[in-house]
Amino acid sequence: NEEAALIAYENGELDMTPIPVTEVATFEGSDEQVRTAQHNTIGLQFNVTREPFDNADVRKAFSAAIDRETFINSVRGGVGIATTSWLPPGIPGYNPDRGKDYAFNADNAKQFLEDAGFPDGEGLPDINVMVGDSQSEKLNAEFVQEQIKQNLGIEIGVDILESATFEDRFLSSDFQVTLGGWFGDYADPENWLPSQWTTDSGNNISLYSNPDFDELMEQAASELDAENRIGLYAQAEAILIDTDHAFAPIYHNDRNWLVKPWVDGLEATEADSETPGDWFFSRVRILEH
Repeated sequence: NEEAALIAYENGELDMTPIPVTEVATFEGSDEQVRTAQHNTIGLQFNVTREPFDNADVRKAFSAAIDRETFINSVRGGVGIATTSWLPPGIPGYNPDRGKDYAFNADNAKQFLEDAGFPDGEGLPDINVMVGDSQSEKLNAEFVQEQIKQNLGIEIGVDILESATFEDRFLSSDFQVTLGGWFGDYADPENWLPSQWTTDSGNNISLYSNPDFDELMEQAASELDAENRIGLYAQAEAILIDTDHAFAPIYHNDRNWLVKPWVDGLEATEADSETPGDWFFSRVRILEH
């Protein structure tokens, strides 16, 4: 819980903590602020086997109904980069034009919904967005809820779950749609595509399956020429995002943390996980204070 962690940080109980999106303005420019780019992508994560998101045009409709720039500015305090691509900047093969057909456009969103067989939302089943119970997740879900109502004319619900229940349901793919994504472990598309999207792979939370995608992953796994290998991953991302739109990217996040002045030697990189500097924690010292 980022809000509770911030209180602990201010009480001297933590040396580092993320800045909640509700407090971005409060700490912007602080001497203790550490803000760095991050290899990650966050967006609408669909269970592509659950109605109505087993229909690609419904997924495209929801994606085109989200104003990503407004989301970054009004909900996240300007922290992050709006996107329609799965691969983030800094990963070989990154293409900023990936998914542009599903960028925010209310007219397109309504047309996609009509193409799906649900004109003006008629005939859609009940839809709920599943999120955790942190304040930032609630704000994210409320924004999505309002965007879908405003741009598609559809009322959707929000399931707010405590963290353990959320994790259980997420890992068992027990949801229609949630806000999810991926934090990179290393700067290569091999870390972003096979394990998350290949049929029956361990991290395929969305239950996505496309034999053409799977075949490209097999080819890439044994391709020794670097340029050809990156090209195979690019073809696979095009199937995933441009053709099937199995995931609706919304933003690439920045790490935005507070770090006490006695934390010495912290070196943040784009390849860090959620915690800045974790690749080089062996170099960090806690100075006397």
